Amino acid sequence: MRIALLVMMFPPKNLGGTEIASYNIAKHLARRNHEVHVITSSDPGVPNYKSESGFFIHRTVLNHTKYIGIVLFAITSMIQVTKIRPDIIHAQNITMGMIAFFGKKFFKIPYVVWGRGSDVHLQWKFKKYVSKIVLNNADVSIALSQNMKDEMQKLSKKDIYVIPNGIDPAIFKESKVKKDYTGTKIIYVGSLLPIKGVKYLIKAMQILHPTNPDIHLTIVGDGSDRRSLEQMVHEYALVQNISFVGKLPHKDIPQWLCNNNILVLPSNSEGMPNVLLEAMAAGLPVVATNVGGIPDIIKNKRNGYLVEPKNPQEIAEKIQYLINNSQMRKIISEQNKMDSQRYNWNNIVQNLDSLYSKVLKTD
Repeated sequence: MRIALLVMMFPPKNLGGTEIASYNIAKHLARRNHEVHVITSSDPGVPNYKSESGFFIHRTVLNHTKYIGIVLFAITSMIQVTKIRPDIIHAQNITMGMIAFFGKKFFKIPYVVWGRGSDVHLQWKFKKYVSKIVLNNADVSIALSQNMKDEMQKLSKKDIYVIPNGIDPAIFKESKVKKDYTGTKIIYVGSLLPIKGVKYLIKAMQILHPTNPDIHLTIVGDGSDRRSLEQMVHEYALVQNISFVGKLPHKDIPQWLCNNNILVLPSNSEGMPNVLLEAMAAGLPVVATNVGGIPDIIKNKRNGYLVEPKNPQEIAEKIQYLINNSQMRKIISEQNKMDSQRYNWNNIVQNLDSLYSKVLKTD
């Protein structure tokens, strides 16, 4: 099967959840003997055409001028589609689905669209109009979580499948997992943007510090909020307790997770964050907000604890509970390592492959 996978950005320079998932989807589809072509935007210093991990990457021009840039990207991507002539187009979010829609309309190529998070949960111009066109014309629509499916279903007359993100458990076996159930090392991994709610985690650290003077938070990631967050840390006199390490290569994340004791994800909105699955594979208890697809993964007392968004007091209470209860941390740690096996990329892509075959009516 020849597959064109459309995604706005792609590694190595872009390492968000959608980008990492797209890389793994392409790699695992190629391992299943499919001819996979990723169509994405260009990056300075990165070749516009490359073969990697058994699949092909085609990078087209992305002008960052508002609207005009997106239109140019759509046109150049459509040109790539006509050259590749795929059996099926896979769009990695609803906006990419518009390109797939035109591929179906003009060239009769079926398409699959996979909602990724912000395209479903956040507001953007023409969202309702575009989403209805893309979802109602797609041969298959996929959501990452039940919550996302419910949102997408409001705009689609067709049933929507749920397939979560995946992980590669092997990379955690290669990392040195420290079985320390008494430490007070907290980690956050993600972008430093307002929607990620990191300031509420820093406020929780301020609450925790007086009774836990040795507590330490490592913040992995970068973004527009970094300067203001660093300023908060100085104002709260937590410079010795909170470290900003910036953006790291994705291959380094497993070891950073394994070197810490608890993952906290204080987001105001989420799709289905990969870092939760990675933290589970590393055996970390999780404290995360009850938003988006997070409750599909994290069950209270089984995988960690859910808290309400924008509530530093509740975040602090759950972290403190885990600090005080090493036996509970051990139980959750072992449970998380077992539960994470369900999200193996091999299984996820097998389900995706079955949907492709259903669309094309092949075995």
